Amino acid sequence: MKIFNLVMSCNHCANPACTAACPVGAIYKRDEDGIVIVNRDLCQSIKACAVACPYGAPQFADDASEPVKQASWAVAHPMQKCTMCWDRQAEGLQPSCVASCPQRALDFGTAEEIAAKYPTAVRTVVGFPQTDKDSNGNTLKSGDTVPSIFFKPKA
Repeated sequence: MKIFNLVMSCNHCANPACTAACPVGAIYKRDEDGIVIVNRDLCQSIKACAVACPYGAPQFADDASEPVKQASWAVAHPMQKCTMCWDRQAEGLQPSCVASCPQRALDFGTAEEIAAKYPTAVRTVVGFPQTDKDSNGNTLKSGDTVPSIFFKPKA
């Protein structure tokens, strides 16, 4: 049996369950690039996003991990998650995880760019949580969110 480690963060899904679950609209998907962003000033720590996300991407800090409360925040520790380093991308840089991966196992781009660059890569939910409930109690299959992640088979 082989075991592979896989560190997951936000998959910036095509149909993110977290955005639909947030009753205050603090999470949204940017039209221009598909990045799922949280507006921490709007977040009220209701945590419906954490329940809805089948990948566990939404995270909530505490005083030990995030001791400084921004004056604009409605709550002391609003939700946080991967931003796909949109600020670095705006400067022409790669996301930090891609730039710092010692094995160069990570890459990023549009789904079309990744599929063209890695023709054997597959967009799959194998090994992901298979079902969960959305904020309305409906069964949500992880494939329904269409995670924006590809896996290249090991040669």
